[in-house]
Amino acid sequence: MKKIVLLLGVILTTFSLSAQEKLEEDINSIVVKGNCEMCKQRIEKAALSVTGVSSAIWELESHILYYEFDENMTSEAEIKKAISKAGHVAQDLVADEEAYKNLPRCCKYTKKFSNVALEVH
Repeated sequence: MKKIVLLLGVILTTFSLSAQEKLEEDINSIVVKGNCEMCKQRIEKAALSVTGVSSAIWELESHILYYEFDENMTSEAEIKKAISKAGHVAQDLVADEEAYKNLPRCCKYTKKFSNVALEVH
């Protein structure tokens, strides 16, 4: 009986680890510049507006957007483009200047807008 329980434990542990590895493989991430909870809502909404994106969570502290998408329906480039159009730098893609100018004051993450992607501090 102890052998069966031990074997079952090994099987469940192996299954759990492979499921975790699969989950980590499916989650993508990019750096997105922002300052506050309003930025979080805007960034996540922009990512989720892209057909094929199934989840998007932006972390304020790390400035990282974690997302899942169907590669048959869209691409990372399209997701970055949507975030840029919302006024935020998405990894290496500069924010749309007009959209950035229209952000609320607390959401403006730089004093001077430039055509160079901003580094996260």
